[in-house]
Amino acid sequence: MKRTFLLLFSALYCTYSLKAELFIQAPDPFLNDAMQKRIYSLVSSGLSQKKSLKTVLENAKKELPSAHTLLVKKNNTHRHTYFQVKHEYPWLRILCENQSPILVSKTGDFVPASCYRPDTIENLPTLTIKNSQWPESIDEQKKLLFSWACKQSSSFFDRFSVTWTTPYTLSLFDKKNQLVLLIATTNTQFNKKTDQLLDQLYQYIAQKETDKPKLWTVDLRFKGQLVLSHNTPKKEAK
Repeated sequence: MKRTFLLLFSALYCTYSLKAELFIQAPDPFLNDAMQKRIYSLVSSGLSQKKSLKTVLENAKKELPSAHTLLVKKNNTHRHTYFQVKHEYPWLRILCENQSPILVSKTGDFVPASCYRPDTIENLPTLTIKNSQWPESIDEQKKLLFSWACKQSSSFFDRFSVTWTTPYTLSLFDKKNQLVLLIATTNTQFNKKTDQLLDQLYQYIAQKETDKPKLWTVDLRFKGQLVLSHNTPKKEAK
């Protein structure tokens, strides 16, 4: 009886093995385990149901909006299917009061930070929103914010700590000189010339403020024109 059971089990196992297809997912170094399992479930289920790659990718994008490519390679001999979902790496983290952190990719996709490993997002440049909640026109504001962020140089967020205080105004604290606060609108573009001008301002501030450091404001709202000021007596030149 035991031998019969083993033979039957072996026959059923071999039959199932011949018919079943094994799906193998390429590991992702950025996504956390829960998201990788979710993507695996969606993709393997879609492929086993013979759905088109376009449909399978669209379903994956619902879970991971930054997904843009689905690569599939089959090994017909061993009935293995290898697949990989490629997505844009996040480049900016947004922190908003009473809201879960979200990440933004260069393609403009907004993805919950909970999809990624903590070590992936901890060193990302961060933009803080002081409003208690997103503005009512959230989609419009996201586009505005993303459009502004994309105009900045690659090193911009390495240099500035950014806080979005109103829908159109940002406060920028320069990490190179904590005495300087910049007020800018979302259509302000920072470039190499701006950086050079700021460096010159630092030298000027250092000469003026060696004994009594104060917070300076550099207003960039007038088409890139810099207006330097600080809270000093009226007799002192600005």
